Amino acid sequence: ANTMEKLSSGYPVHLYEEGEEDPEPEEKTYVIAKTFEAGKAYKLGLKQEGLTDKPILFFKGEMSGYYFATTTKPSEAPDVTPVETEGGYYLTFKNGDKTMYIALEKSGTHNNVVMKDAASTVFTYNEEYKTFTATLEGTELFLGTTGTYQTISANTMEKLSSGYPVHLYEEAE
Repeated sequence: ANTMEKLSSGYPVHLYEEGEEDPEPEEKTYVIAKTFEAGKAYKLGLKQEGLTDKPILFFKGEMSGYYFATTTKPSEAPDVTPVETEGGYYLTFKNGDKTMYIALEKSGTHNNVVMKDAASTVFTYNEEYKTFTATLEGTELFLGTTGTYQTISANTMEKLSSGYPVHLYEEAE
């Protein structure tokens, strides 16, 4: 038994009717990291200003066609870690026990985002936009989205003024 004072930091027992499900656990709040450290885990996400409710969409660690899938639930998003390398950073995340790398590939005329099991794309951090960019066949690209899309893609820098770049998110204090 605990005192009522401990209730705000504890986990009380709830009674449910038969067939009633547990309510979803409350999601933690995440904010854009003011600075970042190589080797530290973050959530990779963007604020989708093109949608009425302007949700924060987090990288889900899965593909949706040729794009990265997103979720509004940080608990469904893998941690993404910038790892320092010559000329910039690799962006890594775990898929089970396996370390995966966020990468860019050219397919015909398309710039695609992909997940690889080996490092291949070096990203640089753009301080002005607080996002990562990479150069693919001479074209600088940012990870993010445009319009009302709810996926993450590789976009040319010309689209940045009307697009929504990804940022590193950390748990709010």
